[in-house]
Amino acid sequence: MISRLFRLFGFAIIFAICFPGAGHVADFKVSRAISMDQWVEWPGPDRWNEPAVVENFPEWLRFVNDDELRYLRQAGLDTVRLPIDPGFLLQSGDIVRTNTALEGVKRAIDRLRAADLKVIVDMHTIPRGDSNAIGIEKVQSDPQVFDAYLNLVGQIAARLRDYSPNDVAFELINEPTIDCIDKTAQTTYENMLRRLHAAARAKNPDITLVFTGACLGKAEGLQVINPAIVNDENTIWTFHHYEPFKLTHQSATWAGPWVEHIANIPYPPSRLSNAEAAALIEENKTRIFASLIGEQAMKIADGTRYDIDRLRSDAELVREMTEPFEKVAAWADQHGIARDRIFLGEFGMIRQEWERPAATRAEWRIGFIRDIISLSERHGFGWSMWSFGGAFGMVQEFSGNSLDNPLVDEVLR
Repeated sequence: MISRLFRLFGFAIIFAICFPGAGHVADFKVSRAISMDQWVEWPGPDRWNEPAVVENFPEWLRFVNDDELRYLRQAGLDTVRLPIDPGFLLQSGDIVRTNTALEGVKRAIDRLRAADLKVIVDMHTIPRGDSNAIGIEKVQSDPQVFDAYLNLVGQIAARLRDYSPNDVAFELINEPTIDCIDKTAQTTYENMLRRLHAAARAKNPDITLVFTGACLGKAEGLQVINPAIVNDENTIWTFHHYEPFKLTHQSATWAGPWVEHIANIPYPPSRLSNAEAAALIEENKTRIFASLIGEQAMKIADGTRYDIDRLRSDAELVREMTEPFEKVAAWADQHGIARDRIFLGEFGMIRQEWERPAATRAEWRIGFIRDIISLSERHGFGWSMWSFGGAFGMVQEFSGNSLDNPLVDEVLR
């Protein structure tokens, strides 16, 4: 169902266009998916060698029961994206530790398959700054770390040969932070993709491989890639879409000062009257000045006022939400990639940051997610919501606690 907002504005969007392939046609197809949590309680690297952590990897296995997995299938999803943290697996050279954790990944796949869900195993790299723990920064910049990452890709690809390529796919890197505008940086990233492709294919010639672009996996990153760099038709190309970012990430402490002090912006913002918008701007300004000072506080308060006023225009909101799809669709058509080989790998709207009041309401999240799904399906793309639990939780909140009203079936009605 398309919300009134998108019925009013309408789109002249071309539906899926399929181009004939010259070689092997992949059997793995995904249409409707959700990501599991990467971590549930985020144990720090100082705990990563504890048996309780290693033996319960991925961590969500302890918090999710089989009825909840069956609920996902019954609600209408066909696939689960399974994020695993490469930093955790690379942090120690202990073969026994690594094998124990990878056996946990297979247990996770087996449970998902038992619920009749296909699986995308996602090498879910994340930023960790200059921490001693391995994040996307070290994977990108340290040749020794990248070599270890390639070896890990090969190990996992080999283990995934135990599954039908119709049922399990392999996503090789998540949200790389390399610049997609600078040509030198883009060349570096494309060379990384070639090596990742070779490492996976050497161990598993049949599995569908999922690739993304640089610039945090946004549409702009995919837009500048020449897919011929991997010369492989058994691939899916993915991008992430969280625009408007202040709307989708309001209150997220890890997303930076421009969003962490903001809350209660509804979807769509045009539902606010002039008086309600003014009151919301003041509420957010008070929160910003309670946490920040000086020029930074002024800039963020002014930026928040500007964005609330701007997004109250349905035309501006629709443009910002639609543009990434149009960029990726044009790229796919340019390179003769069938629309069902494109995958919106992440989107969503935050519910509540850890240990903070709720930042949004269920009705806003349902409306936003329905409209992103509508845009994705109108373009012929598969999609995956972020995520099962946590700050963006659709079924659980934190630490395995179930939402009073899970939203998956709500957004799919």
